[in-house]
Amino acid sequence: MSILPDDTKTALETMISLTKEALAAYENETNAMALGSGVDFLETTQAKQSTSVTYQKAAQEFLARQEEFKSHGGPLLQELLEAQKALGACARTNMAILEPVVEKLQDNHKSSVSK
Repeated sequence: MSILPDDTKTALETMISLTKEALAAYENETNAMALGSGVDFLETTQAKQSTSVTYQKAAQEFLARQEEFKSHGGPLLQELLEAQKALGACARTNMAILEPVVEKLQDNHKSSVSK
């Protein structure tokens, strides 16, 4: 089942919307980590994973139709590029915050297993 509509303009609008949803999901997860709420973090992580799956599928479709979108150009393509840059920056920030948490959990797990 295709995520992006056949119409180029509508597909670009859909891709922009999905990119912004993914950005919001990453921001929510980052905020939950910063607040230190385990329950909120778990909920936002699950929401992020669901959103990310849809976004990744749409991105694959987008790449397959890349030439079509390039020829369309215009402000929608520029808006998409800006949203994707923001998503990339947010994902990097998210990972930088998440890495130490994961390492600490792994260390705690190793310590509990070796006891």
